[in-house]
Amino acid sequence: MKKGDRIVSIIDVNANPLSSPNSDMVSALLTLGIPLNPEFGIRDYREVIDGKPTRTVVWTLEATSREGTYDTATLIENWKDPKWCAENSDHPLVYIKRAFENHHRMVEHIKTSVPIAMVRKGKHIALIPYDARPEEKKRLLDLLEK
Repeated sequence: MKKGDRIVSIIDVNANPLSSPNSDMVSALLTLGIPLNPEFGIRDYREVIDGKPTRTVVWTLEATSREGTYDTATLIENWKDPKWCAENSDHPLVYIKRAFENHHRMVEHIKTSVPIAMVRKGKHIALIPYDARPEEKKRLLDLLEK
């Protein structure tokens, strides 16, 4: 790095970088052409403070996109501003943000939804939720026999 070079750092303390909202934001910035700073990039620091383990993850990005189209600090402010996102729903940053939000909702739904057993008998299929009461399971299986 030379004197006068600008960088932008995003810091997470005691957050899992695999599930941190900042990971989504940094991924969006990378997608829009904001490069990681080649010298610092992503750093994962571990230290013990007052006897407690602490994890600090620092993403260091260049101040502008490769083409100069986007300013990193402005994109970060916009990402965090729901009003700006609502007023600029056609902006690429907002599309990416909505994709991450949809992905997280879908993952949460998959984690919390009840699996469904698919039981086939000939050309007939019974779909039985795993948490169905025994009498409901029996009723659905009996329908296969008819």
